[in-house]
Amino acid sequence: AEATREWLSRARLWMQRLDPKATVPPTARLPANAVNWEPAAAVLFVLTHGHFDPRRDVPPPLPQRQTDLISVCCATSDRRRTFHPLIYENFRRQTHELRELVVVHTGEMPSNFFTEKARTDPRVVYRFFPITREAPGSPRLTDEKMGSPWDAVLVDDDPAELTYWEHGDPWAWEIVREGWTRGLKRNVACCIARGSVIAHFDDGCLYAPAYLSRMLAELRSSPVTGDASLSITAGVLTKWYTVGIADLDFRLVDMKRPEPLWEQYGQDPRRGQEKDQYNHGFVYMYTRAAWEQQPFPDTETVGTKDSDFMKALRYPAPQAFGGDCIRLVREAASDLHTRRERYLADLVQEHGFVHTCAYCNFAVALTRHVAQPRDIATSMQVVDGYDMTKTFAKHSMKFEVCEVLKAGGAVAEGHWAPVPAGHGWLSGLVQRMALCRNCGFQLGWRFEQGGAAKECSSPCCVYQARTGRDYCCSACRTRGPHNHDADCLKQAAKVPEGPVRWGLVWRHLRERRGTGERVPVESEVRRHKETNQNFRKNDVCPQGHKLRCFCTGQGNGGALPFYYICDICDRTARGSQHLWGCGTCDYDVCDS
Repeated sequence: AEATREWLSRARLWMQRLDPKATVPPTARLPANAVNWEPAAAVLFVLTHGHFDPRRDVPPPLPQRQTDLISVCCATSDRRRTFHPLIYENFRRQTHELRELVVVHTGEMPSNFFTEKARTDPRVVYRFFPITREAPGSPRLTDEKMGSPWDAVLVDDDPAELTYWEHGDPWAWEIVREGWTRGLKRNVACCIARGSVIAHFDDGCLYAPAYLSRMLAELRSSPVTGDASLSITAGVLTKWYTVGIADLDFRLVDMKRPEPLWEQYGQDPRRGQEKDQYNHGFVYMYTRAAWEQQPFPDTETVGTKDSDFMKALRYPAPQAFGGDCIRLVREAASDLHTRRERYLADLVQEHGFVHTCAYCNFAVALTRHVAQPRDIATSMQVVDGYDMTKTFAKHSMKFEVCEVLKAGGAVAEGHWAPVPAGHGWLSGLVQRMALCRNCGFQLGWRFEQGGAAKECSSPCCVYQARTGRDYCCSACRTRGPHNHDADCLKQAAKVPEGPVRWGLVWRHLRERRGTGERVPVESEVRRHKETNQNFRKNDVCPQGHKLRCFCTGQGNGGALPFYYICDICDRTARGSQHLWGCGTCDYDVCDS
């Protein structure tokens, strides 16, 4: 009885670490022999309602303990099928001899590729879990299904659906996901794994043949006592390369050096890099003992929560090395492009033209839901991404927007704010920022019914502000939204009510009418030229599309200044500069 109570206590502690917000059930129905499982297996059995069953899904232990066995774990889904051959090829090329590949796949249909590999290669352990057995959630945020992600534009707007980006950490806000989160799937894979050391291979990544060997050597060099394979030890790469097939981009990522891109997003390079260095789970290696102590969080965010695992362990990172398999990456990129164009053709044929995000080309709204053009004039402080300055005074900014009645490809972000004065069509409404559901680029604003109590001004806080104040409590104001003192009333902010409307900046949208259309890519070639469409005209692009006014600056329509260059004078935009642009052709001109 004492041993059972100790086992139960360990299971509850592991569950709390997996999800600190979860309510640990006082009772749960388990098989009689569950006390012989490791506590983590019992927790996963309960959380998945028995769909993960250790009696069926965990392979029998090896005949003898092999401390050099590395379990390579991969969490995948239906939409990542194109990358399945690449995952296996990365695994097959590894020079480390003792290894196994554990693939946890959730979706509608098993992977024919991995089903066959599991039959012919004893090192492959493939487990498929149908999504029909999983908990419901938002149909537009899941990647489990094989259907078109562009179908988001066919779903009705949900006024209560909100997301938040925390200042200084855009990956902090949890989103609702249908089915199992990546963190839960990683925990299931670790439970299935038989190795004393676990590594991650993510679909879409390339790993050098010596990757596992080098990482294991670094892991063993950690200053631990006793057998390193049994110690709570973990490591993560600090250097790797990224490659973009479409734009032929190749660059080094060094997590030990400040990244200049952080400055362009208004963040301190060194502090931003320190926050981000453990956020990349695709380059993790750790001992099974480390996972048994600290599971991966059962959450899904706009980026990743992998860092919670590493921060809980607090171990330093080893160095990096390269990879190949470019041919398979090109094949995967070609397949994804073909699939995207097929989705577009089907959508346009059945529902008509579609407006997409000009930044990522993801469907935002059907053209038939665009009501009419509007102008928005507002005043905001100006953030300059080059000089890293922010003005004290507010500057006037103008935007030409389209009023959209339904935008399933967008999501509202942040707290509500008053609409700009002098806009009769916005009377009685309040606004929130509108982001692209796919890439997070700010497209404009969402408008909803006003009258709700003021929300706490702390980013990500979901409570009401105290009467006459801007925050729910002093702790939230000084230490952030996850801290509240005893005086905090913790009154939940009112859930937004419909109907909602959208004001999306014309420049941030691209109209797609069918497949085979030219989609602009980043290029050094100047886009301006004289054509029959723009001859002696200054209000249309070379293709004859009307130019729309917008203003650059962080926090206003996603128009970061360094994204834009005048295609006539070739000068980079500055903060709070008005430009005229065409999202369809990615063409911009200034007023000089």
